[in-house]
Amino acid sequence: MNMTNDWPTDGVLAVDVTLSPVDFADEFPKRVFKLTKSDWTVQIGRSSKNDTKNLASRADNAFVDSPVMSRRHASLFLENGVYVVDNASTHGTLLNDDRLPKEVPMMVKDGDVLTFGCPVARGEGAFSPR
Repeated sequence: MNMTNDWPTDGVLAVDVTLSPVDFADEFPKRVFKLTKSDWTVQIGRSSKNDTKNLASRADNAFVDSPVMSRRHASLFLENGVYVVDNASTHGTLLNDDRLPKEVPMMVKDGDVLTFGCPVARGEGAFSPR
């Protein structure tokens, strides 16, 4: 997913973050979030069709229908910039093709490419990262 962010110019601590798919078709071509001082984290993970889990894929969240993503795969958060952290996911997270160490925040910039998961073969099926 490609990440863009728009830094505020009026001194307000808020950032608009857009995630968009790079190499796959997603039901939402853009997912837009506002990170603010009071709402500073976005969870990224595998969606669920089970309504009781509250993990449905929507344009305003980062839950993606992907068998190679963990439920709580990674997080984006605001702290003097936008950071991504891999939450000890099973198949890892890449930032511009570099694998992130687990549970170590890394700053992301406008235009950076985040990849969640890795190619996985299960029986007859093959699944691509998101």
